[in-house]
Amino acid sequence: MTSSLPEIGNTRLVWIEWVRGIAALVVVLSHFLDGVVPAFHDFSREVFDPGRAGVVAFFLVSGFVIPLSYRRQSTNVFIVRRLTRLYPIYWIVLVVTALLSARADWTSPAWWGELLLNATMLQQLFMASMITVAWTLTIEIIYYFQQIAAKTIRQLDRSWIVGYFWVAVFAGAVAAERVLDRELPISFPMLLAVACVGHAMSLSFGGLLAKKHTITITVVVTATIVVAGLLRADVDPLWPPLLYVVSFLGGIALFGLAYLARNRFELRWAVWLGGISYALYLSHSVTGGFIRAAPDDLLWPAFLAALSSAILSAWLLHKYVELPCIRWGRSYKPATAASRGVRRAADEPR
Repeated sequence: MTSSLPEIGNTRLVWIEWVRGIAALVVVLSHFLDGVVPAFHDFSREVFDPGRAGVVAFFLVSGFVIPLSYRRQSTNVFIVRRLTRLYPIYWIVLVVTALLSARADWTSPAWWGELLLNATMLQQLFMASMITVAWTLTIEIIYYFQQIAAKTIRQLDRSWIVGYFWVAVFAGAVAAERVLDRELPISFPMLLAVACVGHAMSLSFGGLLAKKHTITITVVVTATIVVAGLLRADVDPLWPPLLYVVSFLGGIALFGLAYLARNRFELRWAVWLGGISYALYLSHSVTGGFIRAAPDDLLWPAFLAALSSAILSAWLLHKYVELPCIRWGRSYKPATAASRGVRRAADEPR
């Protein structure tokens, strides 16, 4: 498998890749088991949701890795590489999802508008995503905008501080829920704050930020989410306060344990899964249809079919779409002012 593991200096962060792999597997198994094992369904609705913990771990990884890559790239290069990395697979899964949708009305302008809005990855700002798991991608894109803005004003290595702003927004949204007695999108600021914690961790890991700053923002974000989460009004029946908090802490724990064990285990299977994790995250939303359509006496065969087809389709998408697009994105080299000057001089008549 062609590797695209992140680096700090000459150190390849293999452990980051296996965090991705474990987080992706946890999300997939959580979604699939929810429809097969009633006891798991109840557990994940009342005690601990492994899927949400996996999402929290994903955002810690994004916060850790994205600024590392971006600080060595121009904004043009960063944008091109992100676009070629994220969108081709996403569009393929989006089209398949739309074709299989029971709501599809290809003669309706409203349906086409919804489809085109989903194609931007910003759909969750306005409506529910067609791809059920793609709500997190909207938050990811917002995080990229934040990093681009920070680099534009030459504050990329200090942008982790924005995490304090996002956790304040989270606390304010929780307070507003109590006043308005209605559910608000509190996961948006929460996960953006988590990404900023990951950024601080990466800077500290690379010796670019004092550990006291990383500890402080981690404690502030975690404590605020725990306290505010426990005080949430009962406005979201799917996310009672304790479940929200415990699932968040589970994602922090997964990332933290991986960091502590980074030099002790290779976990090659998880590294392999990490390589296909993005494709697996998207494709399992489609293959989960095997379980949703299966009769009760065939749920376990449907589970195996959904899991195996998700992994197979993710591998195929990774090999034949994602990797070629990544290589194409890496081949993009914008002309510098000096090189443009050389070309202009060469083009002038002698």
